[in-house]
Amino acid sequence: MSRLGTQIQAIRTKQGMNAKQLAKKIGVAEKFIQEVESGTRILNDVLIQQISKALGQDIQDAMLQGAAVEEQTPKNERPVQQVSTPQKQAKHPVSSPSIDLGKEVQDVWSDAFGGVLATIPIYAYDLHTTLGSRQLPIISKKVEGYPRDKVIYVQIQEQDMVGFRMNKGDLALGHMVTGMDKDGIYLLEWNGQRMIRQIKKVDQQKVLLVHNPAAVKADTVAIRELKVLVKLDRLEIVL
Repeated sequence: MSRLGTQIQAIRTKQGMNAKQLAKKIGVAEKFIQEVESGTRILNDVLIQQISKALGQDIQDAMLQGAAVEEQTPKNERPVQQVSTPQKQAKHPVSSPSIDLGKEVQDVWSDAFGGVLATIPIYAYDLHTTLGSRQLPIISKKVEGYPRDKVIYVQIQEQDMVGFRMNKGDLALGHMVTGMDKDGIYLLEWNGQRMIRQIKKVDQQKVLLVHNPAAVKADTVAIRELKVLVKLDRLEIVL
């Protein structure tokens, strides 16, 4: 068990909170917390802050601090003896070049985080224009239960879904699809335009496209006329 994992488990246990409850508070699976506490998962600063907030107590990353100290003070290292030479010594001895241990440690941990966190792009409706990115944890080689290369964010560009509490500028997390698997809210293309709509199946050939700019409106559309692109799974409200 890692120093950080031990500390998280101790604080959690003291507060009468189980791993499942902590996982729910920060939006990850219970298995993720168990792996963090057992030392098989590595946390970055963002997740450390989220766990600290969920526990109501700051968590010092003792494992990272310990690694930096060990780098700076190697154990069992014999002191270097100064050997005088017949040559005349300079008045001001030349100091050895300094080593940026902090950067070395940071590089090592950055490489480690690459296998724990996935960078998820934020796209406009065209799915080509990149507006930024967010990082999400990788759990069992997946992000939010889907292959990491299928998961994206879509920034809401219109107010035609305000009745669904989706405002312009909000971020919707979703996964790319090639067709409609069940009723839900999708990014789709219809009549040459990209839009976000709630899709409700009418029968094997038709669906309802529902939007709600001020009042509920619906269009009955043949499934063959639609190009379904992304199924939206979660909304992140931008204040």
